Amino acid sequence: MQNFADPNDSIWTQPFDPPDAGVPHKCVANSTSPDRVIVVVFATNTDTTYNDFANPSDPTVEASWVTILGTIVTTIQAKYPSAKRIELMTMIRGPGTSGPGTDCMPAATTTHEDIVEPWVDNAIATVAQNHPSLVFAAPKFYVGACSWFATDGGPHFLPGGQPGLVAQMVAAYYTLHP
Repeated sequence: MQNFADPNDSIWTQPFDPPDAGVPHKCVANSTSPDRVIVVVFATNTDTTYNDFANPSDPTVEASWVTILGTIVTTIQAKYPSAKRIELMTMIRGPGTSGPGTDCMPAATTTHEDIVEPWVDNAIATVAQNHPSLVFAAPKFYVGACSWFATDGGPHFLPGGQPGLVAQMVAAYYTLHP
């Protein structure tokens, strides 16, 4: 996530992914001047700047997210002034809300909704409010069952997971909302 906030990071000079099976990306014609940018935001669980599971009501964690997401928006605006819409998207979520029986993560981490903590959603909402008509919270996408994730408990799509089903779900949404 910090890479996207830094306008000098090498991530901004990397080429776009090559087309799959010879099919060009739809944005290939305007890849250097997109009108919409979708950013999947993520911080590792061990990064205490953005995650504090011991004290989840600590307001500094959410404030850190607001700050970094605001910086990412500023960097996107500088790199892509053509962008008319910036969507902040979270990781794919488990098949329900928090609590035993709906969380696909190992038992030691069952205090959350698979990977997305409330402070992330709150920060995204705040940044969207701070940039009306430019920044939006992308839809929350949920897997159909924990079995869509790899057998390690998710949210990873490793052998045995269902990345194709998730890709179809996300693609269906963006096909209807170009």
